[in-house]
Amino acid sequence: MTLIVLLRGANVGGRRFSPKAVEAALADLDVVNLGAAGTFVVRKRVGEKSLRARIEAELPFAPAPMIVVNDREIASALHAGESIDGPSDAKRFATAMESPPSLLPKLPIEAPNSARWGVRVVAVSGRFAIGLRRRVDATGVYPNEIVERAFGVAATTRDWPTMEKLAKLLAR
Repeated sequence: MTLIVLLRGANVGGRRFSPKAVEAALADLDVVNLGAAGTFVVRKRVGEKSLRARIEAELPFAPAPMIVVNDREIASALHAGESIDGPSDAKRFATAMESPPSLLPKLPIEAPNSARWGVRVVAVSGRFAIGLRRRVDATGVYPNEIVERAFGVAATTRDWPTMEKLAKLLAR
């Protein structure tokens, strides 16, 4: 089983690190970095606790949260989000939650609650909330804050093109 590590806020707000340096340091685990946001595919078999410790040792900050999912969870989220469609100014996203939600709120969730929503969560697949988002500066909301409030767990968001790139990496 392939593991995927998703960091939140890794290269924003004064937190800086080199994803390529983490990738190089974990070469023995056949780690592949995907972009600057802190998304890593770990191809060699390793225990989650050990993997977390190795990544934390390479970061100049304590990751909060560091969400570790597996390839099946990514595939399931992609399948659940394939048919989601919306207005032309909206983009699909998948928000990984630290743990499965104990209760599912009524869907869809829209914030702000108006015709000009910024985040619309329309599906849940395991630990992933999937939906559409509009530009933050136009709406004032971001998927993490909406998902964390609605589901009561820490989360980190990836836009749909990143999810599709993950699928391609996992298919290799």
